Amino acid sequence: MTYLMYKFEFRNRSSAFFFLSDDYVELLSPFDPTRLGIADLATGTKHQWNAFGWEYQSKPQSLFTYSFGGRLGGYYQDGNRTSLTTELGYRFQPYVSLSANLNYNHIDLPAPWNTNEFWLIGAEADITFTNKLFFANLVQYNEQTGNMNLNSDFNGGTALLRIYF
Repeated sequence: MTYLMYKFEFRNRSSAFFFLSDDYVELLSPFDPTRLGIADLATGTKHQWNAFGWEYQSKPQSLFTYSFGGRLGGYYQDGNRTSLTTELGYRFQPYVSLSANLNYNHIDLPAPWNTNEFWLIGAEADITFTNKLFFANLVQYNEQTGNMNLNSDFNGGTALLRIYF
């Protein structure tokens, strides 16, 4: 992969970057580029494509934060992929931080895959009780795999409890 990126960092600490990439993949095992079980690309096949992308992140010291970005370009077997992402967050100082994220992918490939669209939607809540005791939670729905995930971490200094579903 060849990757050219230009990043801007503004005085208020917000940032933006743009990139161009030249991706190359030689598959070491069969691979389904949609991960839907439709069909696999064969082991040993070589794939090359170009893409352009961007991202903007608001200043991190704000109570309300946001970011958005995207990627446009090729994707495996003469395909195209458009990916768009955004995240919104709010901090209730000094104890609670909430955020929501959204990721959309539109993939166009030749038959048998054709056109596919996927959404990844998530929300996160972090609660800080003390500088050594916090509770972090993430809930996420992945349309591509059709599953809902819940991750919770309760950390109290040396004690850690993790729950994953």
